[in-house]
Amino acid sequence: MQNSQPESRPKVSVAMITYNHEQFIEQALDSVLMQQVDFDYEIVIGDDLSQDRTREILLDYHARHPEKIHLLLYETKQGPGGNIYQVLNNCQGEYIALLEGDDYWTSPEKLQVQVNYLDLHAQCALCSHNVNIYSEYEQRYLGEERVKGGSASYRLEDLLNFNFMPRTGASVYRNYLFQLPEWIKQLSNVDFAIFLMLAHEGTIDYIDRCYGVYRIHAGGIWSGKQRSKSFLNAINLLQAINIHYNKKYNKFIKFFKFQELHLAASRAFFDEGDRENAVFHLCHAYRYARFGKHNNFLLMKVTFFVYANPVYRYFRSLFRTIKQIRAR
Repeated sequence: MQNSQPESRPKVSVAMITYNHEQFIEQALDSVLMQQVDFDYEIVIGDDLSQDRTREILLDYHARHPEKIHLLLYETKQGPGGNIYQVLNNCQGEYIALLEGDDYWTSPEKLQVQVNYLDLHAQCALCSHNVNIYSEYEQRYLGEERVKGGSASYRLEDLLNFNFMPRTGASVYRNYLFQLPEWIKQLSNVDFAIFLMLAHEGTIDYIDRCYGVYRIHAGGIWSGKQRSKSFLNAINLLQAINIHYNKKYNKFIKFFKFQELHLAASRAFFDEGDRENAVFHLCHAYRYARFGKHNNFLLMKVTFFVYANPVYRYFRSLFRTIKQIRAR
């Protein structure tokens, strides 16, 4: 792995991972370089053996900004988890700002605002903000993603319940609160694992302002995935977090979230035509059903959907037709 390391210790490290982002990486880098701040910052970028011009573009930017940009150019494939693990372990800043190579920031004051907030709020482990969603499929902005209720603080229980999860490109957090465990290299959703571990150490605070754009496109780590894989990743993540904290949150994770996630995975696999995995995850949902009655109605509904889908579709169509006739 080739690398280039800035000499001075910065206030902020901007951690970026990229793979085949030749269409987007310049906009992402320009949005970082436009930041107007009163502190030093570095940009640490890991390129996971891109097959397009991404690495060529990165080398050009490094030649123009050698004092700011630290490149990690791997000789072997790392995967999303391995890439971010390497990048974060090379970040020297007091704070780390996350930005993936296909997203970008829209305000030159973004870093300064979040650093000021973290400096003033010692209990805050991570600071986040709104983002605008842009669809490459539709070639338009879909609107601003905001948290209901405005500015607020969240704890680990909120994140485990998926009441709130920061966007990666909106997040700035305190470095050195914990040592990165090696098991995160096996995950696709490493950022979520980091958010959960940060929430164990302090609050996750949200600023009701929009400073960035999250891009939806076919090559995105999340937006290009099948729904079933997203649910499997969530299950794997919660299993890893549960073990990491010696099952401190076992009752909530194992006996509450697992049923919900296995149900969602079962439905997603069925929609994708994989009945075998649909049944497998439905059985796992039943395994945890006795620990909470709140999802039992949904469990019965998904069971009916998986095992009697033709009947389900027939009656749904029939009821819709009756409703339309009555509405005339």
